[in-house]
Amino acid sequence: MAEYKDLPAITNDDDFRNRTAMALAIAAEVLLSGTPTADDSRWAYDVLSNPLKHSKITVNFIIAQFNTATVTAILSAPDTGAGSLQAAVDGVVTNLVAAYNLSVV
Repeated sequence: MAEYKDLPAITNDDDFRNRTAMALAIAAEVLLSGTPTADDSRWAYDVLSNPLKHSKITVNFIIAQFNTATVTAILSAPDTGAGSLQAAVDGVVTNLVAAYNLSVV
């Protein structure tokens, strides 16, 4: 497990934030291609308009989700597949949508 003092290495890693932004864009498109609620649509539109902006909060959600992992394990997660960055983002989309829609009310 990473110590709290080590976690800023994740939030400050530009490569990880850029990869997270792309995973967010994919998750937003997948959400829109289903039967999105109005809240889903608002969040997805905003993500697709500026995924890098949304990557900052998403990285914090990922850190919380994988709080027992090391910094190295989180930063080196593959893009897709089991234990991937995409799976991590997909796993927090519901919470991201809820948090976003609370903040825009």
